Amino acid sequence: MRLRKWGQALFCFVFVLGLCARAEAAWLRLSVPVHGVSHVAFYAAKEKGYFQEEGLDVEVILMSGAIGIRALIAGDVDASTVGGSALPAIFRGAPLRMVFISFDKPTHWLYAKPDIRTVKDLKDKKVAVDGLGGTLESLLRSVLEKNGLEAGRDVPILAIGPPPGRFVALTSGAIDATLFTFPLNFRAEEAGFRELVNFVKQDIVSLTGSIVVRESSDAGLVEKLVRGAVKGHLYARNNRAGTISILARSLKIKEDEATRIYDAAQPAMVADGSINEGIQKRVIDDTRKSLGMKESVSADKVFRFSLVHKIHAEIKAQGWKPAP
Repeated sequence: MRLRKWGQALFCFVFVLGLCARAEAAWLRLSVPVHGVSHVAFYAAKEKGYFQEEGLDVEVILMSGAIGIRALIAGDVDASTVGGSALPAIFRGAPLRMVFISFDKPTHWLYAKPDIRTVKDLKDKKVAVDGLGGTLESLLRSVLEKNGLEAGRDVPILAIGPPPGRFVALTSGAIDATLFTFPLNFRAEEAGFRELVNFVKQDIVSLTGSIVVRESSDAGLVEKLVRGAVKGHLYARNNRAGTISILARSLKIKEDEATRIYDAAQPAMVADGSINEGIQKRVIDDTRKSLGMKESVSADKVFRFSLVHKIHAEIKAQGWKPAP
């Protein structure tokens, strides 16, 4: 009886200790639209302990880009990785800033039924994206326009949610084409669907694996998140073998598939977690045109990479390098 009481007391002590440990870590809610290679910096930061070093307990919440931005504005999440969906909101006055970038090229592919041979063949066909107003719709509109087609008028666009559901819709014949990122682009290829566009090879700027925060966000919390992400990004860029293993575990795929993903996506990774003024201007101009707006916004109303640059200077001064 006495032994049982000691066991119960020990259990309670360990349980309370665990609660205290969690309480000491700052809880941060991060929305992501999909689990994929664009979030490799965050996977690396979590697995290598960079967020933990910052005292962060990062909870990843899966939600579409447009919903994630609405949740961020409402304060239901603390940060979001959907840079593409943030841009229209910022143009319309949302008090948000993009403070970190992982990729400036879209790691997406447009796949269609085998009988559809070119983008021009999509006229009057049903093409699906995750949600309206996000990165995928922007990419689709861009490639349709280059091929003389107008989204909506010539090509119906359907918003049907995350990639797994779109894959089912494509295989069932409910839609004629959709965009995929890794690893579903490989699944689509294996299933016999036709690759119409490899967006990595297109002259298109697309910001993914971002950190978007509110202007009113806790500055200290944001700095911890960005520092962890910067370290994760540096690890992912400079440690191929280790990052492939992290991708395999994070995405629950085999190492050979993770290798294909990493090698295809790595050229689209930015150097340091930011983009230069020329690319910033291009992003702003493209967004303004896609929204049909005459008035533009200044870069400082959209981007704020001073924190990334400060963190790089600090870790360089400290001699920090990502361990294998």
